[in-house]
Amino acid sequence: MLGDEIEAARTVSDLGHAWARLPQVVAASLREGVEPIDLAAIISAEIRTLTAKAAGLAVNRMIVGGRGVPPCHYAVFVLGSAGRGDSLLSADQDNALVHETGEPGGKQDVWFAEAGAHVADILHDVGIPYCEGGVMAKNPGCRHSLENWKKVVDGWVERPGPKEALASDIFFDAVPVYGELALTTDLMAYSYARAEASPAFVAALARFARE
Repeated sequence: MLGDEIEAARTVSDLGHAWARLPQVVAASLREGVEPIDLAAIISAEIRTLTAKAAGLAVNRMIVGGRGVPPCHYAVFVLGSAGRGDSLLSADQDNALVHETGEPGGKQDVWFAEAGAHVADILHDVGIPYCEGGVMAKNPGCRHSLENWKKVVDGWVERPGPKEALASDIFFDAVPVYGELALTTDLMAYSYARAEASPAFVAALARFARE
């Protein structure tokens, strides 16, 4: 029922009203014996659904605001706990964006920067706070063309170290939620292949996890 209410929401207020029910849903589920790990998966799934709705509302804001339609194909994806399926009630937002073409500062990047800011604002207003670490599509480090995302991944893999492990750790939890999902599928297939072929990078991730 909660998922249906989120799916049916047409405004930020509607989304906020639906999301405000989550603590009651969790409490009732616990009373009924639902395992916490299953509840975390449910919360994560609803965050993904909520992020997709926020992305749709953001595009509508851009069009109504005179910014026009998206300048190229793109996809929004969630990272971190919502991607892994272990989000809890205190989860913040972790999201990113890949667009088909364009360079930093170009017309595509400028459009998606503003749209990404709308996504972050909508989620924050609904009740999923801004990521303190800045992992949001409105920020340049979480928003690239497909070609440039692959260059970012190449940099992580070819120069593995603590900083690269920190930057890439939640990236590999990515789940596409809105837009041309094949773009994210392409990106993640490339990224996993590059990572799997680099024992040094895998070792860097292992050290990061261990620490």
